Formats: sequence, C-alpha cells, structure tokens
Amino acid sequence: MKRHLNLKGSLKSFLPSFTRAFKRQFGVTPSDYRKNSSLK
Repeated sequence: MKRHLNLKGSLKSFLPSFTRAFKRQFGVTPSDYRKNSSLK
C-alpha cells in the first residue's frame, strides 16, 4: 500500500519535467498538442 503512494508521488514529480521535455521537443505542451491534433 505504501509503495502505491510512493508511485503516485513520483508520478506527480515526474509530470512537470515530462511536460518541459515535451515542450522543448515539440514546442507545445501535451495538452495543447492534444487540442491541436483533435482539431484536424
């Protein structure tokens, strides 16, 4: 049970850096990318 909480915590701290890396790679945030790709 404790491990599950740790996993959630590390995911929370992982997401911001993932977003930054994604933005550096594609020039948009993942949410913007989803919005744009759903427009097509």
